[in-house]
Amino acid sequence: MNRREVGVALVQAGWEVGRPQSYIADIERNERRIDVIEFLALAEVIGFDPLGVLEEVRAVPAE
Repeated sequence: MNRREVGVALVQAGWEVGRPQSYIADIERNERRIDVIEFLALAEVIGFDPLGVLEEVRAVPAE
């Protein structure tokens, strides 16, 4: 699930987490990393399960 699929505008996502829209765009282009607090805030705004995402990441074999 991503921001566009649930109808959250770039500006709205930025506003909700206290960052400019360019910050959110950088995250979406994998040009910026986020901390845990921002991850949880984005999960709330977009409506995804943060624990589910972490489990998916954990299941990917290490290189």
